[in-house]
Amino acid sequence: MSAGANQLLVRVPGSVPARVRLGAGAGAGSVTVYDGHRSGVAAGTLVGSPQWDRSVDRVYVDLVAGANAVTVEGA
Repeated sequence: MSAGANQLLVRVPGSVPARVRLGAGAGAGSVTVYDGHRSGVAAGTLVGSPQWDRSVDRVYVDLVAGANAVTVEGA
């Protein structure tokens, strides 16, 4: 994502491990990755699901602009 957004919803098959990175200047009001939820997420933060580092099949969302709400959920 390269421009700010109110809501960003990413639907992935099943429960593939996912990670959201908020780049410099890209904070978010909230980030939800499956059942994990964080509010007031600062730029430079990584929010992810367990097993992301050890998984070959995974989703990586790299934000370079701010968002109010970012959600990753299973389809």
